Amino acid sequence: QTLASCDDAGHLQLWSLASRAPLATLQPRGAAIAAMCESVDGTQLITGGADGSVRVWDLASRRELATLGGHDRPVTSIAITADGTRLASGSLQGDVRLWDLATRKAGAILTLPLQSVQAVAFDPSGQTVLCGTDAGQVVLWDAATGRKLGQLRPASGPVRALALDAAGSTLVIGGTEGTVALRTESAGRTARARAQADALLHSLRPTLQSWITAGGTARALQEIQRAPASDQAALRDLLLLEGPAGVR
Repeated sequence: QTLASCDDAGHLQLWSLASRAPLATLQPRGAAIAAMCESVDGTQLITGGADGSVRVWDLASRRELATLGGHDRPVTSIAITADGTRLASGSLQGDVRLWDLATRKAGAILTLPLQSVQAVAFDPSGQTVLCGTDAGQVVLWDAATGRKLGQLRPASGPVRALALDAAGSTLVIGGTEGTVALRTESAGRTARARAQADALLHSLRPTLQSWITAGGTARALQEIQRAPASDQAALRDLLLLEGPAGVR
């Protein structure tokens, strides 16, 4: 198992989780890296930099495969469709750019004037792009046409993280106010909750934290669905307690 790390100095490194030793340095220095995402098949790493670049790295050869340009301001977030074919990158300029990962050709450009994009995500079908903004909005777009489909205002502060469940019916929104909001489309409303920190939550916290560290909020939600039924409710409550847990 391999862990990738990045920082504000532009360092991009691979680590062995077994030995906790560094394996390779993909980028010794450069523009600060604020976003990172692994390809669905685990062969590539995509990073977003403060210089507005999106870089694609091959994890086997540990070489840069391509640089995708277009953003004029720092890239804040990256997401890949469930089938691994398309990439979305959002920036502080308020634009979201879509890319074909195989050909690396640019697709639609989605723009939000006077706002910055803090988080991006695809729905399970890959047909809808969601972006969270510094104004507390979640905006939905048609990924093929770039047409705006609608928006939600679930947070009082910037939206820092977004994730959808496998069915695409529940949206998890991480904000700066220290909560994770759950938006269930069937109910048409957004709910926020904080659980009691009892012994069960305390015992489950290390497990949840390991899932969050490994893959952010989306990974944690996937693992919660696989957990024993008796623990699922407590794990979901704990995810709310942990605040905006989509670690980059």
